[in-house]
Amino acid sequence: MGSVSIAFPLIILQGAISQTVGGGAASIVSRMLGNNDAQGAGKATFNAMLVFYITAIVITIFGFVSVDFVLNMLGVTDELYKDTKTYYLILLAGNVFSTGFSSIIRAEGKMVYGLLIWVVPISINVLLDAVFVIILHWGVEGSAIATVTSWFVSFLMSVIFFKRFSIQNFSNIRADSKVILEIISIGFPTFIQMGSLSIMTVVMNNILGDTGGTDSVNAFAYISKIMQFCIIPFTSFSLALAPIVGFCYGARKKRRYKKALKLSLIYCEFYSVLLVIVLICIPNELVKIFTQNKEMIDLASKGLKTVSISVFFVPISMLFGSYYQAIGKKLFVFLFYISTPFILLLIILTCNSFLNTVNAWMIYNIANICSAIFCLVINMYYNKILENKTKTDSC
Repeated sequence: MGSVSIAFPLIILQGAISQTVGGGAASIVSRMLGNNDAQGAGKATFNAMLVFYITAIVITIFGFVSVDFVLNMLGVTDELYKDTKTYYLILLAGNVFSTGFSSIIRAEGKMVYGLLIWVVPISINVLLDAVFVIILHWGVEGSAIATVTSWFVSFLMSVIFFKRFSIQNFSNIRADSKVILEIISIGFPTFIQMGSLSIMTVVMNNILGDTGGTDSVNAFAYISKIMQFCIIPFTSFSLALAPIVGFCYGARKKRRYKKALKLSLIYCEFYSVLLVIVLICIPNELVKIFTQNKEMIDLASKGLKTVSISVFFVPISMLFGSYYQAIGKKLFVFLFYISTPFILLLIILTCNSFLNTVNAWMIYNIANICSAIFCLVINMYYNKILENKTKTDSC
């Protein structure tokens, strides 16, 4: 778990790149197909793939020639070095297959295939994990092979779709810098959001490795998996909020998109209250899903209880980020998504002499709390500007 946690930012980084170019291209593809421009859609998809595969190859080459540098930067400890290196190198070898461009497939309206390109590879990943890790005892190597195999299945499904089922026209297309810039511009907020998660993971692994050693890194691995599962509904609300806000904003239905944001916040905060109660009341049982080691259960449970407070504040930055992305305020989106890791780094730099394992958990909470307050203040400031503008226009 510790080795997987150390190498996890690599997966997040490549996922951020694929979501950036995939999401950006999907926006263009849907508009082009709406205008019956199948070749324009094909051009956007081709350029998105070009950016992704070039980036993946560059990251893979850099990763292989600078293994020790990257692993040390990610916060590896001496005890975790061997397993982390094995896991990391196998992921690098399969990095070029790490997306199936499901967002572009959904942009064509092929929702079933867009769902299957997630469900089939993930199911294969889970099945192979059980075979390689539990039955064959291949350990971290087996886990990495299972992951890369699932990536390759997703890649094959993507090839099949774009060759046989896609309605896009890929004839006479070539690289276009303007299209690439548009794709990156549209998808950049997603890169910031996922990239900030990668930064926070790296920072926490480094802090915990220095203050608590391998056990603390392992504990964070368990905690982060539980927290990732817990915030899935927040992500779902954020994804669902964006098209509603965007449509109503374009139609000048202010009350409707404001109501959508308000209801999303209410539902997410209500869910977060229930979630915090569960995390505080049964942390041991949740950690036992991953390990039966008593010392590790005690350590991870204490950390989980502490960081559970952050669950109250996580949906605020996520929902406001989605909201302002939908209305085209790119600067606000950038500030919302980067605020948490920035505050985390700022606290670490100013309080470095006071750092220990317990304080590391608290710093994680403080960063999320400050980020939520920042988002609320910016939102109030923007609403005040709009009110003043409305009064001026009416006069």
